[in-house]
Amino acid sequence: MSDEEYNPIAYSRTLNEAIQRMHRARSLFLRQRIKEGGVSHDTLTDFEEAIVTMYYELRPHAATDKRTKEEWENHQIDRTVQQCGQLVEQSGEFTGGGIVQQKRESTVNHLDGAILLRLSRVFDEMSHELGFGAPTSSEPHEDNPGLGDLRGLLIDRGQTEAAEQLPNLRGDGREEDEDANDLEDGDS
Repeated sequence: MSDEEYNPIAYSRTLNEAIQRMHRARSLFLRQRIKEGGVSHDTLTDFEEAIVTMYYELRPHAATDKRTKEEWENHQIDRTVQQCGQLVEQSGEFTGGGIVQQKRESTVNHLDGAILLRLSRVFDEMSHELGFGAPTSSEPHEDNPGLGDLRGLLIDRGQTEAAEQLPNLRGDGREEDEDANDLEDGDS
């Protein structure tokens, strides 16, 4: 990738989205484990997939930055994550009807939930150290969003042309330009 193609804002957005996805998957994993005493295979693999995505998004920064490189190596993150999804062949003998047969089976290796939780904590700490984080709102939640909220979302997504095409509304629902019209009408 050339320097012209590299967009740090877009890259940090994908990393922040990966952090948010990892948080959601971890939350679901923990909620299911607490409520049901265990987790489904789908929940485990979703958490594992979020960890792998986070690994690939964070690795270019954390594995080379002097603030986090040593910790990355100490936790053996590359080796641990590379175990995800590997095919493991198992073979064994079984007897059926007086005949001994060899059976070979391939299964996909999944990381244990405790390892996934540890990796998610390490990734949280590293991403925080590097200045990344899941997007959070500092303003209180409102149940009635307005055009200003839509404008902000469009700008955050890089859709500035669409944001500029939205009408400029005041709090009472009237366009800001209507004030100018009111003044002109009053002067006549």
